[in-house]
Amino acid sequence: MAVMDALAKWLILAGNHPVQLLAVRSWMTLAFFTYLLFYQSGTSIRTPHWGLHLIRGLIGACAPILFFLALKELPLAETTAVFFSASFIMTALSAWFLKEYVGAHRWLAVLVGFCGVLLITRPGAEAFRIEALFVFGASLAYSILVVSGRWLSRTDSVFSLVFYFNLAIAVVCTVPLPWIWQPMTMQTLFGVVVFAALALLGHFGIAQAFKVAPVGVVAPFEYMALIWATLLGFIIWGDLPAQISFLGMFIIISSGLYILHRERLAKKTNPLN
Repeated sequence: MAVMDALAKWLILAGNHPVQLLAVRSWMTLAFFTYLLFYQSGTSIRTPHWGLHLIRGLIGACAPILFFLALKELPLAETTAVFFSASFIMTALSAWFLKEYVGAHRWLAVLVGFCGVLLITRPGAEAFRIEALFVFGASLAYSILVVSGRWLSRTDSVFSLVFYFNLAIAVVCTVPLPWIWQPMTMQTLFGVVVFAALALLGHFGIAQAFKVAPVGVVAPFEYMALIWATLLGFIIWGDLPAQISFLGMFIIISSGLYILHRERLAKKTNPLN
Protein backbone atom coordinates (compact mmCIF):
# COMPACT_ATOMS: atom_id res chain seq x y z
CA MET A 1 0.00 0.00 0.00
CA ALA A 2 2.91 2.38 0.69
CA VAL A 3 4.37 1.63 -2.74
CA MET A 4 0.93 2.31 -4.25
CA ASP A 5 0.82 5.71 -2.55
CA ALA A 6 4.36 6.50 -3.73
CA LEU A 7 3.44 5.53 -7.29
CA ALA A 8 0.31 7.70 -7.09
CA LYS A 9 2.40 10.67 -5.94
CA TRP A 10 4.86 10.08 -8.80
CA LEU A 11 2.02 9.95 -11.35
CA ILE A 12 0.41 13.09 -9.91
CA LEU A 13 3.68 15.04 -9.92
CA ALA A 14 4.11 13.97 -13.55
CA GLY A 15 1.01 16.06 -14.36
CA ASN A 16 -1.81 13.53 -14.07
CA HIS A 17 -4.97 14.59 -12.23
CA PRO A 18 -5.66 12.47 -9.12
CA VAL A 19 -9.37 12.14 -9.97
CA GLN A 20 -8.55 10.86 -13.46
CA LEU A 21 -6.12 8.30 -12.03
CA LEU A 22 -8.72 7.10 -9.52
CA ALA A 23 -11.41 6.84 -12.21
CA VAL A 24 -9.24 4.66 -14.47
CA ARG A 25 -8.03 2.57 -11.53
CA SER A 26 -11.57 2.03 -10.24
CA TRP A 27 -12.92 0.88 -13.62
CA MET A 28 -10.01 -1.55 -13.92
CA THR A 29 -10.77 -2.85 -10.44
CA LEU A 30 -14.49 -3.17 -11.22
CA ALA A 31 -13.69 -5.16 -14.36
CA PHE A 32 -11.77 -7.63 -12.20
CA PHE A 33 -14.57 -7.81 -9.62
CA THR A 34 -17.14 -8.37 -12.38
CA TYR A 35 -15.06 -11.29 -13.63
CA LEU A 36 -15.04 -12.77 -10.12
CA LEU A 37 -18.78 -12.19 -9.82
CA PHE A 38 -19.53 -14.30 -12.87
CA TYR A 39 -16.82 -16.94 -12.64
CA GLN A 40 -16.02 -17.27 -8.92
CA SER A 41 -18.51 -19.23 -6.84
CA GLY A 42 -19.63 -17.73 -3.56
CA THR A 43 -19.46 -14.10 -4.69
CA SER A 44 -22.58 -11.97 -4.49
CA ILE A 45 -23.50 -8.28 -4.51
CA ARG A 46 -27.04 -8.76 -3.25
CA THR A 47 -27.98 -6.36 -0.48
CA PRO A 48 -31.11 -5.16 1.33
CA HIS A 49 -29.43 -1.79 2.00
CA TRP A 50 -29.10 -0.05 -1.36
CA GLY A 51 -29.59 3.39 0.17
CA LEU A 52 -26.92 2.88 2.82
CA HIS A 53 -24.48 1.58 0.22
CA LEU A 54 -25.10 4.71 -1.86
CA ILE A 55 -24.47 7.06 1.07
CA ARG A 56 -21.48 5.00 2.25
CA GLY A 57 -19.99 4.95 -1.24
CA LEU A 58 -20.36 8.70 -1.77
CA ILE A 59 -18.75 9.48 1.58
CA GLY A 60 -16.10 6.80 1.22
CA ALA A 61 -15.12 8.03 -2.25
CA CYS A 62 -13.95 11.26 -0.63
CA ALA A 63 -11.19 9.35 1.20
CA PRO A 64 -8.96 8.44 -1.77
CA ILE A 65 -9.83 11.65 -3.66
CA LEU A 66 -8.78 13.94 -0.80
CA PHE A 67 -5.78 11.78 0.09
CA PHE A 68 -4.34 11.81 -3.43
CA LEU A 69 -5.07 15.53 -3.86
CA ALA A 70 -2.99 16.13 -0.72
CA LEU A 71 -0.15 13.94 -1.98
CA LYS A 72 0.63 16.48 -4.70
CA GLU A 73 1.78 19.04 -2.12
CA LEU A 74 2.61 17.11 1.05
CA PRO A 75 5.48 14.69 1.74
CA LEU A 76 4.50 11.02 1.64
CA ALA A 77 5.46 10.27 5.26
CA GLU A 78 3.51 13.17 6.80
CA THR A 79 0.48 12.45 4.62
CA THR A 80 0.46 8.81 5.71
CA ALA A 81 0.93 9.75 9.36
CA VAL A 82 -1.97 12.22 9.44
CA PHE A 83 -4.18 9.66 7.69
CA PHE A 84 -3.60 7.30 10.63
CA SER A 85 -5.75 9.66 12.69
CA ALA A 86 -8.53 7.49 11.25
CA SER A 87 -7.92 4.99 14.06
CA PHE A 88 -8.84 7.65 16.63
CA ILE A 89 -11.87 8.84 14.65
CA MET A 90 -13.06 5.23 14.30
CA THR A 91 -12.84 4.77 18.06
CA ALA A 92 -15.02 7.84 18.59
CA LEU A 93 -17.49 6.85 15.85
CA SER A 94 -17.84 3.31 17.20
CA ALA A 95 -19.01 4.75 20.50
CA TRP A 96 -21.61 6.95 18.79
CA PHE A 97 -22.71 4.89 15.80
CA LEU A 98 -22.22 1.28 16.94
CA LYS A 99 -22.95 2.01 20.63
CA GLU A 100 -19.71 0.30 21.63
CA TYR A 101 -18.30 1.13 25.04
CA VAL A 102 -15.17 3.29 24.97
CA GLY A 103 -13.57 3.73 28.37
CA ALA A 104 -11.62 6.68 29.77
CA HIS A 105 -8.28 5.10 28.82
CA ARG A 106 -9.19 4.94 25.14
CA TRP A 107 -10.69 8.44 25.10
CA LEU A 108 -7.42 9.73 26.58
CA ALA A 109 -5.45 7.83 23.92
CA VAL A 110 -7.65 9.42 21.23
CA LEU A 111 -6.90 12.92 22.58
CA VAL A 112 -3.16 12.20 22.82
CA GLY A 113 -3.21 10.76 19.28
CA PHE A 114 -4.75 13.96 17.93
CA CYS A 115 -1.98 15.90 19.68
CA GLY A 116 0.44 13.87 17.57
CA VAL A 117 -1.49 14.90 14.45
CA LEU A 118 -1.21 18.56 15.51
CA LEU A 119 2.57 18.20 15.90
CA ILE A 120 2.79 17.04 12.28
CA THR A 121 0.38 19.54 10.74
CA ARG A 122 1.30 22.46 13.07
CA PRO A 123 -1.77 24.66 12.37
CA GLY A 124 -0.96 28.35 12.71
CA ALA A 125 2.74 27.78 12.00
CA GLU A 126 4.51 28.86 8.83
CA ALA A 127 4.97 25.21 7.84
CA PHE A 128 1.20 24.54 7.88
CA ARG A 129 -0.41 23.67 4.54
CA ILE A 130 -4.10 23.61 3.79
CA GLU A 131 -3.65 20.18 2.16
CA ALA A 132 -3.24 18.76 5.68
CA LEU A 133 -6.96 19.38 6.11
CA PHE A 134 -7.54 17.29 2.98
CA VAL A 135 -5.79 14.36 4.66
CA PHE A 136 -7.82 14.81 7.82
CA GLY A 137 -10.98 14.89 5.71
CA ALA A 138 -9.81 11.70 4.00
CA SER A 139 -9.29 9.99 7.36
CA LEU A 140 -12.76 11.09 8.49
CA ALA A 141 -14.36 9.71 5.31
CA TYR A 142 -12.36 6.48 5.65
CA SER A 143 -13.45 6.11 9.27
CA ILE A 144 -17.12 6.48 8.31
CA LEU A 145 -16.53 3.92 5.54
CA VAL A 146 -15.03 1.36 7.95
CA VAL A 147 -17.55 1.84 10.75
CA SER A 148 -20.53 1.71 8.38
CA GLY A 149 -18.99 -1.35 6.70
CA ARG A 150 -18.75 -3.04 10.06
CA TRP A 151 -22.46 -2.44 10.59
CA LEU A 152 -23.41 -3.55 7.06
CA SER A 153 -21.28 -6.71 7.34
CA ARG A 154 -23.98 -8.13 9.62
CA THR A 155 -26.16 -8.68 6.54
CA ASP A 156 -23.88 -8.07 3.51
CA SER A 157 -20.82 -9.91 2.22
CA VAL A 158 -17.35 -8.37 2.26
CA PHE A 159 -17.30 -8.74 -1.53
CA SER A 160 -20.41 -6.57 -1.88
CA LEU A 161 -18.95 -3.91 0.43
CA VAL A 162 -15.76 -3.67 -1.62
CA PHE A 163 -17.64 -3.83 -4.94
CA TYR A 164 -20.05 -0.99 -4.17
CA PHE A 165 -17.27 1.13 -2.68
CA ASN A 166 -15.21 0.85 -5.87
CA LEU A 167 -18.33 1.46 -7.97
CA ALA A 168 -18.95 4.68 -6.05
CA ILE A 169 -15.36 5.86 -6.62
CA ALA A 170 -15.63 5.03 -10.32
CA VAL A 171 -18.89 6.94 -10.76
CA VAL A 172 -17.88 9.96 -8.66
CA CYS A 173 -14.51 10.29 -10.39
CA THR A 174 -15.93 9.73 -13.88
CA VAL A 175 -18.42 12.63 -13.69
CA PRO A 176 -15.77 15.41 -13.91
CA LEU A 177 -13.61 13.59 -16.51
CA PRO A 178 -14.84 15.65 -19.51
CA TRP A 179 -13.38 18.77 -17.84
CA ILE A 180 -10.12 17.33 -16.47
CA TRP A 181 -9.20 14.49 -18.87
CA GLN A 182 -5.64 14.52 -20.15
CA PRO A 183 -4.23 12.11 -22.75
CA MET A 184 -2.33 9.28 -21.09
CA THR A 185 1.02 8.11 -22.39
CA MET A 186 1.87 4.41 -22.47
CA GLN A 187 4.16 4.99 -19.49
CA THR A 188 1.31 6.58 -17.53
CA LEU A 189 -1.13 3.86 -18.52
CA PHE A 190 1.34 1.19 -17.42
CA GLY A 191 1.77 3.07 -14.12
CA VAL A 192 -2.01 3.11 -13.58
CA VAL A 193 -2.20 -0.64 -14.28
CA VAL A 194 0.48 -1.23 -11.62
CA PHE A 195 -1.35 1.26 -9.39
CA ALA A 196 -4.56 -0.78 -9.68
CA ALA A 197 -2.73 -4.09 -9.19
CA LEU A 198 -1.04 -2.83 -6.01
CA ALA A 199 -4.40 -1.61 -4.66
CA LEU A 200 -5.96 -5.03 -5.29
CA LEU A 201 -3.05 -6.92 -3.74
CA GLY A 202 -3.01 -4.61 -0.74
CA HIS A 203 -6.75 -4.76 -0.09
CA PHE A 204 -6.96 -8.52 -0.54
CA GLY A 205 -3.89 -9.00 1.64
CA ILE A 206 -5.36 -6.90 4.44
CA ALA A 207 -8.73 -8.64 4.16
CA GLN A 208 -7.08 -12.07 4.31
CA ALA A 209 -4.92 -11.04 7.27
CA PHE A 210 -7.94 -9.91 9.30
CA LYS A 211 -9.75 -13.10 8.27
CA VAL A 212 -7.12 -15.51 9.63
CA ALA A 213 -5.81 -13.54 12.62
CA PRO A 214 -7.28 -11.37 15.43
CA VAL A 215 -7.54 -7.62 14.83
CA GLY A 216 -5.21 -6.94 17.76
CA VAL A 217 -2.48 -9.01 16.10
CA VAL A 218 -2.84 -7.65 12.57
CA ALA A 219 -3.60 -3.96 13.15
CA PRO A 220 -0.19 -3.00 14.63
CA PHE A 221 1.49 -4.12 11.40
CA GLU A 222 -0.46 -1.46 9.51
CA TYR A 223 1.72 1.15 11.22
CA MET A 224 4.68 -0.23 9.27
CA ALA A 225 3.25 1.90 6.44
CA LEU A 226 4.79 4.90 8.20
CA ILE A 227 8.24 3.31 8.01
CA TRP A 228 7.86 2.43 4.33
CA ALA A 229 6.40 5.85 3.50
CA THR A 230 9.31 7.60 5.20
CA LEU A 231 11.89 5.46 3.37
CA LEU A 232 10.19 5.80 -0.03
CA GLY A 233 9.73 9.55 0.40
CA PHE A 234 13.42 9.97 1.22
CA ILE A 235 14.72 7.66 -1.52
CA ILE A 236 12.53 9.04 -4.32
CA TRP A 237 12.10 12.74 -3.45
CA GLY A 238 14.66 13.34 -0.70
CA ASP A 239 11.88 14.22 1.77
CA LEU A 240 12.78 13.75 5.41
CA PRO A 241 10.25 14.71 8.11
CA ALA A 242 11.23 17.34 10.66
CA GLN A 243 12.13 16.16 14.15
CA ILE A 244 8.82 17.42 15.52
CA SER A 245 7.02 15.39 12.82
CA PHE A 246 8.90 12.27 13.92
CA LEU A 247 7.71 12.97 17.46
CA GLY A 248 4.14 13.29 16.16
CA MET A 249 4.46 9.97 14.31
CA PHE A 250 5.71 8.29 17.48
CA ILE A 251 2.75 9.67 19.45
CA ILE A 252 0.26 8.54 16.77
CA ILE A 253 1.69 5.01 16.66
CA SER A 254 1.88 4.74 20.47
CA SER A 255 -1.68 6.00 20.93
CA GLY A 256 -3.03 3.68 18.24
CA LEU A 257 -1.31 0.66 19.75
CA TYR A 258 -2.54 1.61 23.21
CA ILE A 259 -6.12 1.77 21.94
CA LEU A 260 -5.71 -1.73 20.51
CA HIS A 261 -4.24 -2.90 23.82
CA ARG A 262 -7.20 -1.52 25.78
CA GLU A 263 -9.68 -3.07 23.35
CA ARG A 264 -8.00 -6.43 23.86
CA LEU A 265 -8.19 -6.04 27.64
CA ALA A 266 -11.84 -5.00 27.43
CA LYS A 267 -12.70 -8.24 25.64
CA LYS A 268 -10.83 -10.37 28.17
CA THR A 269 -11.90 -8.70 31.38
CA ASN A 270 -14.44 -6.07 32.39
CA PRO A 271 -15.88 -3.70 29.76
CA LEU A 272 -15.06 -0.80 32.06
CA ASN A 273 -11.39 -1.40 31.28
